[in-house]
Amino acid sequence: MVVSNGASTVKSTSANVLVSPYVEPPSISIHPNNKRVNVGDPSSMIVSAKGANPLTYQWNLNGLPVAGATQSFYLIDAVGDVHLGTYTVTITNEAGSITSNPATLSLIVPLQVVSQSSDLTIVPNDSFTLSVTLNSEQIQESYWSKDGKPIQGAAGIQYEVLNASISDAGSYIFHATDGTDWVQSNPILVTVNQPPFFKSLPENRSVVDGQRIMLQWIAQGTGPLNYELISDGAVMESNKSGNFWITPSSDRGMTEYTVRVSNAFGTVTSDSVKVTLQVSNPEISKQPRNIKLVQGEPLTIGISASGGALQYQWYKGATPISGATASGYSVTNTVASDAGDYFVVVSNDKGIVTSKPIKVGFGVRVAAEVDGANLVLRFNRGDRQAQWKLQKSSDLLIWQDVRNLTEEDLETLNQPLGITSEFFRVIER
Repeated sequence: MVVSNGASTVKSTSANVLVSPYVEPPSISIHPNNKRVNVGDPSSMIVSAKGANPLTYQWNLNGLPVAGATQSFYLIDAVGDVHLGTYTVTITNEAGSITSNPATLSLIVPLQVVSQSSDLTIVPNDSFTLSVTLNSEQIQESYWSKDGKPIQGAAGIQYEVLNASISDAGSYIFHATDGTDWVQSNPILVTVNQPPFFKSLPENRSVVDGQRIMLQWIAQGTGPLNYELISDGAVMESNKSGNFWITPSSDRGMTEYTVRVSNAFGTVTSDSVKVTLQVSNPEISKQPRNIKLVQGEPLTIGISASGGALQYQWYKGATPISGATASGYSVTNTVASDAGDYFVVVSNDKGIVTSKPIKVGFGVRVAAEVDGANLVLRFNRGDRQAQWKLQKSSDLLIWQDVRNLTEEDLETLNQPLGITSEFFRVIER
């Protein structure tokens, strides 16, 4: 080398320089991966490396060299306990060496729920936590469900509810998968001991006479809930739904209904619901018929009427019957004086209507059977002491006296039959 300036020049001594070719050290482009296999299955560990040849490989298991594992891959014919652990591979050439990231070889163990929360019984506003324990942390996906429906955002092995309400009662299940199979916990039943309370009541209604309506009471609380429909202090009907079909009484302008709901933890009664009848002119839709009884039998007379807020007064002859102010009139044990003509007056604010007259009389009830050539008649005259006679007819128009009946006849009468069809009856004489 020569160095100079304006004043002088200087020359260095000679030097020898040796240039060697570049040798690329080893590097890893693909590291070995973790693997999970079943016992007895084949497996392998593979690495991809580059660098100046020759590259040498040495596989290590848990930090110790694996005999004969000196290639870019390590093959295992049948995995056993001796093959499980953490693998690395060291790659070397004349420029240096590099060791791979660790890769684990482990066995596939079926995912299982090891333990879980027990069933819970709480009261409203309590808090509760449900949890499970699994035999593996290798979980790819998990969630909780309630009554068969996934709970949004509930993916951990614990599920917590603060200030529980009746809507939190139900059956909870935890679901999880490790990528191979799904497993789930047994159902965990959460019971919220909630006395019943009403969510909604029907509104007051106005109906026409005879109209059938449905009223619905909705309550919540721990099931089962029992609903009882009450009017005038008496239970009219009960069910589990709270839906009741009602036909208000035509005798009243307004009827009040309440519902009592009960479960194992309490009872609640609703406010009253008023059903008002729209009043119209009274009409009798079903007239009574004449009645023939055996004295001593009960008497029952009834009519069907409409119009709303109806009032009734029964008469015998022209005389009102004391206390007979319902749609029907009855006598438990009739006597002779109960025979006669009856009618009922039906009224409301819109008008008044009178039924047709009903004749009530007493007679003999006859049971007949044929015994050979005789007609055997048996009589039931009840308490009536009267004289009776037997008549016959061939056309039900003209009746002919057969005989006056004696006391003995009124027990059992054998009447010879003719060769033509005949009708018989017993009347007073």
